[in-house]
Amino acid sequence: MRALVEPLRLLPILKVAVAFSLGIALATEVTFLWHYWLLISPFALLVMFWGYNSLRYSHRWVFGAGAFLLFFSLGAAYVSITKSRLVDGSFDEKTFLTIQVDDNPVETRYGSRWTSKVVDAPQHLKILVGTKAITYSRDTVIPNYASILRVRARVTSIDPPKNPYEFSFKDYYARQGVYASAFISKGCILPIGQAKVNPILKLAYFLQRYTLQTFRQFGFEGAELGVVLALMIGDKQFLDGNLKTMYANIGAMHILAVSGMHVALYYIVLVWLLFFMRGRIGGIFKNVIILLALWVFAFVAGFSPSIVRATVMFTFILVGKMLNRSHNIFNLVAASFIVLLLYNPFSLYDVGFLLSYAAVISILLFYPFLGRWAPHNRIFRWGYDLVAVSLAAQILTLPLTVYYFHQFPLVFLLTNIILIPLTTMIIYGGLVLLSISWWSWGANLLAAILIWLLKLTNSSVSFIEHIPGGVLSSIYFERWQMLLLFVAFMLFFVFMLYRKAKLVLLSLMLMVIVTAGVAFSKIKERRPILVVYAMRGGTAILMSSGERSRCLCDSVRDGYSYNFMDQSLLKWGRAASNDVEFVDFEDSISKHDWRYSRGWCSFAGKVLYVCSKQIVKKRTTDPPIAVDYLVVCRKTRGNPDELLKYIRPKFVVIDGSASKYLSDKWTHKCLQGQIPFYDVSKNGAFVVNL
Repeated sequence: MRALVEPLRLLPILKVAVAFSLGIALATEVTFLWHYWLLISPFALLVMFWGYNSLRYSHRWVFGAGAFLLFFSLGAAYVSITKSRLVDGSFDEKTFLTIQVDDNPVETRYGSRWTSKVVDAPQHLKILVGTKAITYSRDTVIPNYASILRVRARVTSIDPPKNPYEFSFKDYYARQGVYASAFISKGCILPIGQAKVNPILKLAYFLQRYTLQTFRQFGFEGAELGVVLALMIGDKQFLDGNLKTMYANIGAMHILAVSGMHVALYYIVLVWLLFFMRGRIGGIFKNVIILLALWVFAFVAGFSPSIVRATVMFTFILVGKMLNRSHNIFNLVAASFIVLLLYNPFSLYDVGFLLSYAAVISILLFYPFLGRWAPHNRIFRWGYDLVAVSLAAQILTLPLTVYYFHQFPLVFLLTNIILIPLTTMIIYGGLVLLSISWWSWGANLLAAILIWLLKLTNSSVSFIEHIPGGVLSSIYFERWQMLLLFVAFMLFFVFMLYRKAKLVLLSLMLMVIVTAGVAFSKIKERRPILVVYAMRGGTAILMSSGERSRCLCDSVRDGYSYNFMDQSLLKWGRAASNDVEFVDFEDSISKHDWRYSRGWCSFAGKVLYVCSKQIVKKRTTDPPIAVDYLVVCRKTRGNPDELLKYIRPKFVVIDGSASKYLSDKWTHKCLQGQIPFYDVSKNGAFVVNL
């Protein structure tokens, strides 16, 4: 046991990071006032004092335990204070706001979008002052960064998810200080000034605009423009949903995310450009210039967790060089981890943040074992290292990948072998293009080569995605399974260090438990289920029995539009939305136990009628046709009394796409006629086991 614990003495910052993050995690899940958490601190300080002054060697662990408890309480108190500042409330109204543009506006299909800081608001919306709002504008005026605007907008709160197990955009945006959406119509923007701006941010946003304009100037468009901007500055606004899905399916999203690889590439370029700075003084100036350049790049790349983590690590390494101090890489990673949590404690729940650190730690832990068998030939060693690093990175990212994305790409090695060399050439070529944009002939030639490389990259992604069996999909993990798998992998790492047979047996046992849990979720009883999902401006009615699922919708869109179903489908042991058969209201289908035609549907012994057209007047049947469920959607037109003359529903479901007027009208009729009903727009998705 002593051999297992002894190496931790060299990692004090890592232990602080673990304690601090555990405090954040517990306080996020359990709500207590911050001063209750701080009550633990005096006790922790007493334990530390006693452990420090104890003369017995066997008590030396007491000081560490007290320190761990202290930083745990500080982490919990810190996130509790942050949570107390969160804005909570529901609102939807047109009003006047004074806002400050907080980033570069992005052109969209319908106008422009940007993040605003609310400077002033009416009295009843004062809670928004000082917070941020996602702003959508149809006005022809596209403001600059830091512009102060007086606008008339429809201001709405960001609603919590209304579908089962759906991703919560409310929580996601709240962790970034965003609590509202503002929709501005044409002619409703009045520029009134310009705020003082941070010169580094101003430079960063200028470089963002310059990069976008330069690539557009030389013919980059569509998928090629989206990929090159994602690679160069981390801007993913021009990546369409299908392209993102393709990269995600083969495990290549980390290539599009600006990360440590990009920082390392830029670092190499800067070192090469500043080769003439030598000696002690020259070395110090060289490192300072490199640090400033890397931090400017971090701002240009949107200050994402992966880029900040890498930049902070490089900062510590370079500062250590200037001070002639040695460093432990695990302590550097832990220090950058703490810095980011201090900036935003809710980063602990950001999947990009977690994947970034999991990949780095996994490489640091497992690559040294894989590197022992590297060939001596330089070319073969480069290829071997690429494979070994890819394998090492996948070990600790696997639990997160399966938990968040419900799939695991088996072709990740092929993906990295093909894409990393291609994207490295694109990044270096992009830097050269930006620096020689004034030279028309050379820049046009280089742009043509880069566009060809980008098309080759996207074609390679498409080819890899279509390899049969390349992706294990429809895997559902509970949180406890993800954590157990992490523990199993860490136990296996300790086994490789100390060769203790009990450790590998325990690791295998935990893996078996996780696998058994996944298998149980697949074979457990799956009764037929009916779900009327909450969709804005559309209808989606899922009918699922066993592995077979069909979705009745008013328009068969691309599958990406229905990804919000995946969490619930996999939780219920069904196949993901990619395997769902989508059926339009205008279709007529008869398959197995499922029949549909002109709004009438028979499924699992139940009769469903979807009223998606004008109600026929003066139509009667004697007796009225009995249906189990009547679904009222946005296309329902006419008087409810006319429909109820020839249909007698046992239950009415008012779809989320129905207007407020239509919803109120049917609610009144159901109350009057004592018909059980459910309003999806108010209560969330309607779910029933049949």
